Amino acid sequence: MPTPVELYRRGRKILDNTGYCEGETDTRVLLLHALRITREQYYISGNEMEVSPEKVELFENYLRKRIARMPVAYITGRKEFMGIEFAVNPSVLIPRPATETLVNAGLGILEKLPSPLPLAADIGCGSGCIALSLAFYNPVVRVAAVDISPDALKTAVSNAEAVEAAHPGRFILNRVTFMNGDLFGSFPEDEAGAFDLILSNPPYVTEAEWEDLMSGVKLYEPKTALCPPMDAEEFYAKIAREALVFLKKDGWLLVEIGAYQGEMIKMVFNSAGFEDVFMLQDLEGFDRVVGGRKP
Repeated sequence: MPTPVELYRRGRKILDNTGYCEGETDTRVLLLHALRITREQYYISGNEMEVSPEKVELFENYLRKRIARMPVAYITGRKEFMGIEFAVNPSVLIPRPATETLVNAGLGILEKLPSPLPLAADIGCGSGCIALSLAFYNPVVRVAAVDISPDALKTAVSNAEAVEAAHPGRFILNRVTFMNGDLFGSFPEDEAGAFDLILSNPPYVTEAEWEDLMSGVKLYEPKTALCPPMDAEEFYAKIAREALVFLKKDGWLLVEIGAYQGEMIKMVFNSAGFEDVFMLQDLEGFDRVVGGRKP
């Protein structure tokens, strides 16, 4: 029976010959997941441990899926975001490090709010990574998380239950509520003017940009979560108008944006009536977040 090191070399060669630029990382992640061992166990016992035929077959199945361009996160069913592990599947976008810029900006605003029990919303919550990270790192915020996809909401609820089970002292399930709806359509009228903070990572990829995306994204990630149902500028304007209805005076709207949409979205916010409009870059230096305050 082969050892983990032998399997790694075999898998690495297969992915490298297929043209993957991240064959080293992908092979290691898939191998460790198939064997259910840690990186430390691999380095300590990788030349000695014998791998059963069942686990060899599982690893080879993972490699076949990766060769078919399935993202590693969908193969393993897991993705880390903000230091928290989330379950992911093709009903939700895979969380990206760039989106942590949005969450960190939201956490910064929450720290400065005068409200002792702030109320926030995550519009288009997907896997729940934004809403749950917000609640995980702020112990008092309550979050309404909404998504148009019932399947995405099932994933988000499952993630909330997992985070609660792993960290019961955070009281996640007591503070995060999930709702099915299109943007603010599921919000009751009596919540108008109730929110201190609204976050959204909406679909913003244009059809032209969609055609240029990596094949793994186009084949497996939900297009409705990437491409807006209308022109991107019009869609952000709709979000801004509706957010103004539900924000408190001096409440904040923060949205994730495409790398080259910053100036356009700032104009959208200004036109809608927001004040103190700002833009943030992600760690790679791309425009990533636009925010504004309801006057």
